[in-house]
Amino acid sequence: MITSLYNQKIKNLIAARKPATRRTQQRVIIEGTRECQCAFAASLPIREVYYCTPYLDAPAQAVLNEAQQLDAVCYEVAESVFDKISFGNRKEGIVFVAEEPAHALETISLQTTSLVIVIDAVEKPGNVGAILRTANATGVDAVLITNSGIDLYNQNAIRASLGALFLTPTVQCTPEKAYAWLRKNNVQIITAHPDASASYLSSDATRSTAYVVGREDTGVSSFWLSHADACVHIPMTGIINSLNVSVSTGILLYEVMRQRKQK
Repeated sequence: MITSLYNQKIKNLIAARKPATRRTQQRVIIEGTRECQCAFAASLPIREVYYCTPYLDAPAQAVLNEAQQLDAVCYEVAESVFDKISFGNRKEGIVFVAEEPAHALETISLQTTSLVIVIDAVEKPGNVGAILRTANATGVDAVLITNSGIDLYNQNAIRASLGALFLTPTVQCTPEKAYAWLRKNNVQIITAHPDASASYLSSDATRSTAYVVGREDTGVSSFWLSHADACVHIPMTGIINSLNVSVSTGILLYEVMRQRKQK
């Protein structure tokens, strides 16, 4: 039982909340029952587990039991310690420290008819996490993040994705590298932009397709607008002329599912 906030492991864990420290250590902090279950599903190497018995409910206890069967070292901590190491007001009683996933474009294998999302210049972790959650629900093969310095394994991104970011290969790279990889894999590129003349419903997404989505205020970058095979918009009839990027992405992805089911 760890009861002191001055315990070195606890101090290290708190320090790892800072993006620079976390990236240096190549660790990711995961908390929440569903997020931990996704880490298991992704076969993410779990190195340490911190748990607080009074906070554990039945699902969290099941996660702990599974973790104890692995090579992870499990530490029980007092409530006061768990309150300090947990993120926000969430108290599900279990925190994982895992190795950061290492994905690279060269290691991603696409399906014959693939589906890719390119997230361009989006800086809010919550939006990226929400997109990754929808990406998993709709069978996206890969997510590429360009023109963004976002900390992908930020706690807000993990929470917004419910851990889904561990399940879909996700790579941060330059637009040029993303474009070259998509072309190499014969993937058509369609950008989403509110000023496009064509509706997203006019696109044929039954072939390998990558949708490029961007920020609400600036849209996708000029690079993607000039290198795309097509540019589409989502029709809107109200006064509001833009949608949250995660909502827009969901609309596009479910249209892909509709088309492919009818094929």
